[in-house]
Amino acid sequence: MIDFRVRDKNVKISYPGKMKNIFFASITLILCAFSSAHGQSQYQDSPAHKIGFHISTIGESDIIYSEDIVGASSFIGQSFYSIGINYISPLNNWLELETGIEYSDFKFKERPSPNPNIDYPSYTTHVQLLEIPVQLRASFLKYLYAHAGLLFDIDISGSNSIDDQTGFGGITGIGAKYDFDFGGSLFINPYIKTHSLLTFSQDGSYQQQIIESSIRVGVSYNF
Repeated sequence: MIDFRVRDKNVKISYPGKMKNIFFASITLILCAFSSAHGQSQYQDSPAHKIGFHISTIGESDIIYSEDIVGASSFIGQSFYSIGINYISPLNNWLELETGIEYSDFKFKERPSPNPNIDYPSYTTHVQLLEIPVQLRASFLKYLYAHAGLLFDIDISGSNSIDDQTGFGGITGIGAKYDFDFGGSLFINPYIKTHSLLTFSQDGSYQQQIIESSIRVGVSYNF
């Protein structure tokens, strides 16, 4: 596990230009791909729309910072889980648009800054998020797919020592699916999420960002 350090709350928020460029480039790429695929789908037979349920409980979570910072307090991810529903809309025979809503709960152990005169105990803190993903799914080799897109996060944690995660993040991953004749599907999906790439918080320039890597398992049904 990797230790990361807390923010300086007295510094005015300032995000690196490179991170903003990556974010807006991702939006542009997704919009262009959506427009192109939608145009192609008008001339092809589209597969069915799908709605599904998924859960994630196996994986790791950590906290990183938008900029390098020298400090002492650290956070260690202890556990997390995520549940949600997703809606998949076909754009053409191999490309789909996926959205939905998810609830995630993260448990972190915080180690305060070392002090030669005071021995501060470690303690546990939680972060709860509502997430709305918007992403593209590209199918290949019949049973496999890759996906990438944006997250809109709403931090509903209340008061804790971790920066408000409300804002925009990103998600990417690969998956495997099996479609049954009756219209149902099973899928397994390793993924990586980064939260709070762009945030509405104004607490400081060293924004804490939750990163998670996990395996999503779920079912879906055609309609």
